[in-house]
This record gives sequence, C-alpha cells and structure tokens, in this order.
Amino acid sequence: MWSSSKAQSQLAGAAHGHWAHLLQNLHGHPCHQTYTAGMEAFRKSLHWEWCIWLLADMHIRGVRVPSAYGSAAAACSRRAQWQAVLALMDTMQGPNLKVVSAAISACGGAQQWQAAVYLIHSMEIQLLVPDTIAWNAAITACKKGSQWQGAVALLPMMEAQQLRPTLVTFAALVEACGHGLFWDRALALLEESSRNMQPDIVLLNAAAAAVARGAQWQAALAIYADTHRYFKPDIIMVNTILAALAQTWRWEESLSMLHSTRQPDSISYNTTMSACFRGSRWQCVFELYARMLQKKLKVLDGTFNTLCRVFEKNSSWQSCLQILEDASLAGAPLSQLTLSLVVSACQKSTKWQQVLQLLQTMEASGMVLDDVFQAAGMTSHVHMGDLATALAWYRERPLRGLRLGGRKAGAGWLEPGRRWGHLDLHGLQPEEARLAVCCALLDATMVKPGMLPSWGLVLVTGRGSHSEGESVLRPAVLQLLKELGLAARVDPYNKGRVTLPARELLNFICTVEKRRSAAC
Repeated sequence: MWSSSKAQSQLAGAAHGHWAHLLQNLHGHPCHQTYTAGMEAFRKSLHWEWCIWLLADMHIRGVRVPSAYGSAAAACSRRAQWQAVLALMDTMQGPNLKVVSAAISACGGAQQWQAAVYLIHSMEIQLLVPDTIAWNAAITACKKGSQWQGAVALLPMMEAQQLRPTLVTFAALVEACGHGLFWDRALALLEESSRNMQPDIVLLNAAAAAVARGAQWQAALAIYADTHRYFKPDIIMVNTILAALAQTWRWEESLSMLHSTRQPDSISYNTTMSACFRGSRWQCVFELYARMLQKKLKVLDGTFNTLCRVFEKNSSWQSCLQILEDASLAGAPLSQLTLSLVVSACQKSTKWQQVLQLLQTMEASGMVLDDVFQAAGMTSHVHMGDLATALAWYRERPLRGLRLGGRKAGAGWLEPGRRWGHLDLHGLQPEEARLAVCCALLDATMVKPGMLPSWGLVLVTGRGSHSEGESVLRPAVLQLLKELGLAARVDPYNKGRVTLPARELLNFICTVEKRRSAAC
C-alpha cells in the first residue's frame, strides 16, 4: 500500500540525487502531501527545473498547493533564473508577495537591476505592499548592478511606507556606495544605522571595504578600532584594512597589524608584502615570505608576483628563475603578469637565451604569447644575431590585439607613397608599439641600403593628448631603441615624432649581419 508518509520520505531523498527514480514512482500517486514534499525537496536541492515541472503537473491534475508557487519561485531565485520566475508570475491567478520578492532577488542575482526596480514599483499596481524583504532584495539588486544611486534612492521610499531598514538593508547600501567609490556616503549610512541598532560584522566589513576602495586608510583603521567595541574583527576585515594600507604605502602600519593578528592567512601575508614592496622594504618582503613557508601557508600568485617585482627591480634574473621553480614545486600557476616580470628581469640582464627558454616553456604549456612576450622574443633573437628566427616570429606568429589598420606590424613604411619612411604608432599600447618598431627594423634588414629613405625612419608616437600626462609611446619606443644600441632624436618642434637617422639604420643592419655571421 502506498502511503503519503512513504511518498514524503522518498521525495525527501530527491535532495540526495535520487529524484529521477522517485518522480517515476510517485507519478501514479499524486496528492497534496506528495507534491508539497517533492516541491520542498527540489527547492532545497536547487532543482528549479523540476519545481517548474511539478507545478505544471499539479495544474494538469488539478492539485492545489498554496505554497507551491513560493517554493518554485525561491528555487528559481537561488539560481538567478529571473525569466523563469517572471513566467511563473504570468501563470498565477493572483498576486503573491513571496513570489514577487523571489522574482526581485532572481533579477538581482542575474544583474537585471532595472527589472528588479520595476517589480518593486509595480507591486502597488498589483495591490501588494512590499515588505522589508522585498525592499532589501531590490536594494541588493541595484548593488549587484553597480547602481549605488539607485540603491540609495530606494531607502526613503522604503521608510515612507513605515518600514524600518534592517542590518541587511544598510549592508547592501554601504556595499553599493563602496563599489561606486563613494566612501563618504558609505560612512554616513554606517553612522545612520548605528542610531537605532548595533552593527554586525557584515555591515562593518562592508564599510571597511568601502573606505579601503577609496584609499582612506585612516577611516579603515577607525572602523577596525570601532569593531572591537562589539566583537573581534574577522580575517575578512583584517585583510580589507591591510589592502587599504598597502594601497597607500603604509608598510609600517601593515606590519604592525599583521603581527597583532592571531591567525593571519595567505592573503594577509601577500597584502603586507605588497605594502612593503611599495615602501621599498625588500628585506621585509623576504622575511614575510620565509615566515609564510615556515607556517606552511599556501603561497599565492600575488606572493610570487611581489617577489618577482623585487628581483626585477634589482635585475636579479637568477632569483626570478628560482621563484618560477618554487612556484612549480608548490603547484601554483603563475599569471602572465608574474611571468612578464621574470622575462623583464632576464632582458635587463641581457640574458637573451633565458628569455627564449622561458617563452618556449610557456608555449609548450599551451599559453598564447601576447604582444609583450612576442616583442621580448623578437628582440632577443635580434640581440643574439638570429635574424632568420626573428623574422619567423614576425611573419608566422599571430600578433594578437595589434591594431595597425589591418596591416602587418611594422609594414608600410618602406612602401612608395606619402607615408614612405614613416611608421604611425597612434592607437597602440606601449608593448604593441615596441613590437611594431621591431618589425619595422627587421624590414630594413631585408632591403638594399640604397632603398632606405635618406632621412631614416620617422616614428610617429603622438604627443600624449589621449593619455594622462604625456605620451606613453615615446618613452617605450626610445627605451627599445636604446636597448638595441640605436641613437634616435625627438623632433624639437614636434615631440610626437621620433627620428631614427639613416646612419643608425645602416649601423643596425651591419650589426645584425655581423651577429648573424658570428652565430653561423
């Protein structure tokens, strides 16, 4: 005999992965209890699709379960299935506050903040009075959509309905202001909340994060001190304060906080190391790294990155390579930014063979070399006199992200026409410009000296009208030419033009040929 208690017991097992078999067994025994138990099991296990299916099956069989829509909407909300919840609302016979609140939450989870705000305003038309949960869901949706002004605008509307904001309300508002870099508004909201309630750790963490994003380290420390009035700050707050200190180069305060923290984690050490690096306290960086290893904490990519930045500053290429080995032994994948520091350290020490070995290892691991690494590879081959391989890099490898109007990098300056002898670098990033100049120089080695322009090569870098301060391309190009031993001059009447004289081009061609002959 099939009993409702047996049905509920078996449907409860749906949350543990047996839902397909149970649905088949229960299909012939539909009742209010089995549908209720099934809906609850699928809601808890986040199987929102089966909640929708059960709801449709209930309609077909004429079984009415008042809580079914709310359970199905809650399951969809937790999976951010906002369109599914809106479709549910269309099939309902009347408005339901729980379903609309779930729909607002689902919209927030899917970053559909406009839909969430529309729903909260449309509740009046549906003769529904939004409760605190609904308002909190709408404010959270604006926060997730990076709409801090929209979130703050909802607060007076909520209070106008005689609803008191909760800690959840203020935490969402403070976090929204933090994302918008309005740390002062976040502090004002924190102060407003403290008039009627004691803040919890979530609200205080949100406030600390808001001022940290604004690089307000004194305010961050004040929140940290204030937190001790209520409870012990957690590691999330500690790391947030450390991040604020690192941004502002407060390495002494960072070390003090780290030492006063009972159980700092990898992020704590990593952030403090970053602060010490910015303060040029290399020895502190090494000591913190040694302490991490002693405590057997997981070493993060950011930790290796900071170490490589120290070694790269001092051109300690062997130490950078040792860091790569340490990271490999620790099973820590390194970012391209960290790897670029290792390559840069080897370049500064003119260790061209090590540069090429690194690039070869990176390619063998499946990494796609970007313009930074491609420029490093080509210049290394040029320095080693391996012109043929340098040209292979130039011609055969895809130049990702290089914006040269569809032309090959560096091409066109030797073609007859009004731009003969000119290479326009406008619109390029610094590394892309370096790559384009490398390609142009390689082009020069492929033509007879008599075919070169009499003035040499004019590099149009621009005057920095589209970048902060001054041109970012000119220093990058001049540094590359200096690395190659070429003397260029900046036009005194137009600082956006760098000229490489013809004699320098000829010297470059002769040098490359000599290195090529020596290599053979």
